[in-house]
This record gives sequence, structure tokens and C-alpha cells, in this order.
Amino acid sequence: MKTLYMETTNKEPEETAGEIQKFLKGYNLAKFMMDYEAGEISGVIFSISKGGREIPFKLPINHRPLWEMAQARQTKYIRSEAQARRVAWRQILRWIQSQMALIDTGMVELEEVFLPYMIIDTRKQITVFNQYQSNLPSLTHGKKSEE
Repeated sequence: MKTLYMETTNKEPEETAGEIQKFLKGYNLAKFMMDYEAGEISGVIFSISKGGREIPFKLPINHRPLWEMAQARQTKYIRSEAQARRVAWRQILRWIQSQMALIDTGMVELEEVFLPYMIIDTRKQITVFNQYQSNLPSLTHGKKSEE
């Protein structure tokens, strides 16, 4: 049985969100908030200062597919939805860290890797990806792709 990346973590989502906030401080963090759904932390909203402006991002952490996969596979360490949530948060932390490493080397720009999560309507907190999803039928000539 293959172990999933970060599957053995015991760090709670709030602790990992704090680590994300602390990590992003080194990248001109301007704002940082946590999003909640049904009393559980479900994502982070943050702004990075770049070139004299703040660029806002909304990064949801969707643990449900991980939980469903763990149930289907009967993974060794993910035996509860709470553990799936912890694993998802740790994976996101590591993803952010690796993206910032690419930015540090000049291989990519901040906007390039975080573009789907960039907030384009701050009032409604609509991201580029949300906008893309809502326009998908028109982008595919009125037909949704076969799933």
C-alpha cells in the first residue's frame, strides 16, 4: 500500500495555516485571512505586495477528494476526514513553498503560478478560476466537455 504525500502528518489545519502565513511574510505579505465553512477552516485569502500594488489571492483547500480517495483505497494513515483535512493542508503548504522557490529563482512570476487563485472581484471574492469555470460552456462553443 503506497503512502500518500504528507499522509502521516499530525499538524492541525489552523497550525498549518499559521505556517503558511509565517512563510508568506518573507514574500511581502500584505494581508492574510482564513476562510471557514461549517466551522472548519477551508482556505486562506492573502495579498502580496508587488511593484507598489497588492495582488489578492484566494486559495481554497479542498480535502474532500483526498478523503474519498483514501476511503476507496483504504490508505494506511488516512482513517478519518479530519486526517484528510490535515494532509490536504500540509500538501498545500508544501505546494506554496515549492512555487515560491520557483519564483525565487526567476523561473516563474508570482502571477504566473498563482493566477487561478488571483481575486478579480474583491467584493464577491471571485477568482480567475471561478470566472473561467462560469464561462466554460462559452469557451467550448456552448458544449461542456465529456466528463
